[in-house]
Amino acid sequence: MLFNSAEFCLLFFPLVTGLYFVLPKNWRWLLLLVASCWFYMAFVPLF
Repeated sequence: MLFNSAEFCLLFFPLVTGLYFVLPKNWRWLLLLVASCWFYMAFVPLF
């Protein structure tokens, strides 16, 4: 997944941003950790 792909712009970024602002502050770190792993694994599925 690239930053300029339709999947990133229409699915990943709005979903993560929306969840970030909905979740309480003490759960945001977990969301960012999971989202970063999801982003990394979508680019290179071998990891």
